[in-house]
Amino acid sequence: MVVSGGETVSSVVVENIKTSEVFMKYGIDYYCKGNIAIEKVCKNLNIIYAELKRDLSEVATVKDVFEDYNKWSLDFLIIYIENMHHSYIKKSLPDMLRLFEALKKNRDVSTEEISKLNCMLVRINELTLYHLKEEKEVLFPCISKLVLTLKNSTKEGFTIDDRIRSLMNRLKNKRVDIARELKEILQFLEHSNALNVSNAHCKILQSKLQEFQRDLQRYFHLDNNILEPKVIQLEKELSSK
Repeated sequence: MVVSGGETVSSVVVENIKTSEVFMKYGIDYYCKGNIAIEKVCKNLNIIYAELKRDLSEVATVKDVFEDYNKWSLDFLIIYIENMHHSYIKKSLPDMLRLFEALKKNRDVSTEEISKLNCMLVRINELTLYHLKEEKEVLFPCISKLVLTLKNSTKEGFTIDDRIRSLMNRLKNKRVDIARELKEILQFLEHSNALNVSNAHCKILQSKLQEFQRDLQRYFHLDNNILEPKVIQLEKELSSK
């Protein structure tokens, strides 16, 4: 993939989802903080731009329409997010809590560290479930109503609902919080000697959290960089008619 450096990180990933692996390799957040020019983020993180550009140029073109998320309709995107990411998260959160309960029973694990990890896991659980609930019960129905308005050509008298923008901004901030909290949990597990990271239960929990993080990154990319810009564009189309 050819890049000039002036593009934002998120726009490159929107064009080709496969580039997300390259950005993650360099520690670049494409899913929550991708609205920054590639050259600028390289400067901020002391990354050699020529090396990043080379790696991006080697990424294959997306040929499967199933990976070309930006071409999907809003209503299909919502269905996909609910069935793929919401479902995965709802299943994974209890799984991780069960793994934590198994870890607690290990006598070699520090009580103080266990208490701290417990607070962190409870926090990520609450934040994520709140995000899913707000998205499914409030944001998605509002978006579906906009889509229906366009399909039925009932644009006359249409006004932009400021609550949608407000909700999208609030959820965007929640995603930043969730991503940060999850990163802190993984760093805590990696660097905590007291948790006895050689313990099998700890390793399994760590692996599950890493898998959860990968799914969350793709999910937040869809929300921040594809779904929300499409909603804003749809509002513009409706208000201009």
